[in-house]
Amino acid sequence: MKFLKLITNIFIVIFLLSTNSFSQLKMDENLYNEIQQKLIFKYGDSVKLKWIYQIDSLELYDGYYPLPYKLSNPYGTLTHTTIFTATKQTEFSCKGLVGIYKNGSILWDSDTTMNCTSDLDKYTGLVIFSVSDINRDGKVDIVLSSISFGPTDYSTVHRLYAYSWDGSNGWLITDTDSEGRSTLNSFLGPGDFDFVDVDGDGIYEITADWYIDLDEYKTKLKVFTYYWNGYKYAFDSNKPQPQPYDFLVQNNIDVSLKASVEKVDSLYNYNYVLHNLSNSKQEIKYFYLQFSSDSIYSSSQPKNWLFVGSSGLFLFACLENPSLFYDSVNFVKKGEYKDFNFTAKGLPAIIQCFIQAYNQTPPLEDTVEGRFISFDDFNNNILVNSARIFTVGPSEHFYSLENIEIIDSLNGYVSQSHQLGWITNQTTADKYDSLFNAAKAQLQQNNNNAARTTLQTVLQQVDIDSTDNLTSEAYALIKYNTEYLIEKIPLQTQLTLDVINPTMSLVNPGSFTMEVKGTGFTANSVIYFNSNARTTTFVTDTLLTAEIQSTDVSAAGNFPVWVSTGTTKSDTLIYSVVTTLPKPVRPVLECVRNNGDGTYTAYFGYKNDNTVSVYIPLGSKSKFTPTPQDRGQTRVFLPGRHNRVFTVSFNGSNLVWTLNGRTSTASSNSAPCN
Repeated sequence: MKFLKLITNIFIVIFLLSTNSFSQLKMDENLYNEIQQKLIFKYGDSVKLKWIYQIDSLELYDGYYPLPYKLSNPYGTLTHTTIFTATKQTEFSCKGLVGIYKNGSILWDSDTTMNCTSDLDKYTGLVIFSVSDINRDGKVDIVLSSISFGPTDYSTVHRLYAYSWDGSNGWLITDTDSEGRSTLNSFLGPGDFDFVDVDGDGIYEITADWYIDLDEYKTKLKVFTYYWNGYKYAFDSNKPQPQPYDFLVQNNIDVSLKASVEKVDSLYNYNYVLHNLSNSKQEIKYFYLQFSSDSIYSSSQPKNWLFVGSSGLFLFACLENPSLFYDSVNFVKKGEYKDFNFTAKGLPAIIQCFIQAYNQTPPLEDTVEGRFISFDDFNNNILVNSARIFTVGPSEHFYSLENIEIIDSLNGYVSQSHQLGWITNQTTADKYDSLFNAAKAQLQQNNNNAARTTLQTVLQQVDIDSTDNLTSEAYALIKYNTEYLIEKIPLQTQLTLDVINPTMSLVNPGSFTMEVKGTGFTANSVIYFNSNARTTTFVTDTLLTAEIQSTDVSAAGNFPVWVSTGTTKSDTLIYSVVTTLPKPVRPVLECVRNNGDGTYTAYFGYKNDNTVSVYIPLGSKSKFTPTPQDRGQTRVFLPGRHNRVFTVSFNGSNLVWTLNGRTSTASSNSAPCN
């Protein structure tokens, strides 16, 4: 009976390994024969080449179909090489070896140092288990297994061998017994080996599963852990021996996370850049985001990662494990960045995220050795065994709030953003707090238009502050939630302002005429600048002009502009006086035309990179040289690119237009007009 049980076990092992667990490489027949001849020359006719692994292609095959596994070449020491395994059988023994072949030569092999079981290894043994740096010593480790008879006459085991390779030499780094057999062994199959990081130091330990017979019908799983001791992997009874129901360290990482948001039509695109800092000990496998949303439309993530979620917890997870045929090439390794993205309906809100490194986790909703692993166990592990960071993510909460409640929430975002360092200084935080409080008071007074104007000021300030005072997180929180609030607040009157020209100037530009465009104007309409009535000219029911005094614009600030008919007041726009323009206004020479009489005509335009019109008066900020300084140049510069705005007749010598420190020169040699 024992003999029959032995034969049955052997055939089960061979079947499993040949059909599922061991996938073979798509062999290069010529290369295979070439290496075989080299081995025969070195070891004699009894040597038999088994498997070859061409590192440059990296891909493993199951028959003719590529598998999603990769062999690793982390330090370039295996470039253009082929890893091979072979057996040498005599009448009394079977020995195995692993080697590295390149350019027609065997660079190195382990010699016939592995004891094999010929009937088993002939079919299924000496398969590469992993090619990676498992002990993090800067050298690649080649891990393979050999099948042999177990400690009883009816069992089989797999023994794991690991060799370190530095580009020139290789050496065994796994413990062996007195007969040269690896002491790292597992009952039944290579899938019962795994890599874990028990103490979270970044150096992998090797686990092996043993199924111990309790009686004729029951077995018990026992896991043994082998530790790296500085020169080899070996069992150490003084070290922890975690079992499959144990959660291991996943938070020995130092990370940073940068989030940004873009609005695309009615949806929001959430972008994250995750950085595993160089002082981390572990590699990142899981990135959780805690938010509730029923409206996730699309996502993008690195290769071999997926995005799933529900019940308030969404997850980016790497599908890889550093075990059978895997090197964790797509984990976020130390010093690396990876990008993640999804599109959602929800507005930006402050949320928490939880980032975990790879390590052993028990099977969810399963019983392991009498212990049931529940969702609560997993959720608790995420909370206590992760790097926890605040970021921004979608929330649909605002959609159910009243306007005053939204403003209160925005003030809360300002306070939290300052605490988190997303608003970089107290002055900026106070500014937004003041603006939101003003808008709240205006709403409470049923002055919707004034509140909308104040909130428009918020949007203007957000764009200005985005360079130095706001991170992308604070920018998204304030900008998009304020935009949503403005859309919710209805206009109260038909007397409206569409645009004021100019909208911005530097300090002390002198007096000038402002154009105000809108609807509902009458001959009784009066333009107010910073609460002061100004001399107003009625042009049409959609256009007024006002004389702005030099004292109105003698200091930097944001000044409200509105129109009143005496009984009705328009909404308010903001005129900004700044010490430095946010973006440049550039003079542009379009072309020069030769008039044929010794004179030339220069055509000038401009490009205003600001989003609003800018007033630049004649003088030091806008002049021509040689004199006269005034040659008909415009004073009000609308946003964008404007062609052939004015012309200047000149004699063909250099004519220079200086505009706020930038110049454009015309001469007889300039590009001619078509």
